[in-house]
Amino acid sequence: MLSGFSGYENGPQKGEDTSSSVHIKSKNMPAYVIVEVDVKDLVRYEDYKKLTPGIVGSYGGKFIVRGGATETLEGEWNPGRVVVIEFPNVEQAKAFYTSPEYTAAKSIRLEASTGKIILVEGV
Repeated sequence: MLSGFSGYENGPQKGEDTSSSVHIKSKNMPAYVIVEVDVKDLVRYEDYKKLTPGIVGSYGGKFIVRGGATETLEGEWNPGRVVVIEFPNVEQAKAFYTSPEYTAAKSIRLEASTGKIILVEGV
């Protein structure tokens, strides 16, 4: 689910719960897509992983973290796989996520895994 990708540049939407989110407004700051993935089908997920670097790059993105080892320092968060992708700005990150190229790849990811995705504005 990626509900957080819509409506940010215009601030909170009517009736939207803003208690746990900050609305992204700047076009000049880098943006990070942060993904927590629980891979269910390793073979199919490898197909997805082969497709994404070219798509990410075509939208100005680059992988910062791609499944490296994790260590919980605080709390009870124990993610299986973490991916962080940096984009030049929020608009490029959204363009990537909603692109026809990624939509096709995303269908493979959804078959092979479950997860959570957020968009975070950098500094």
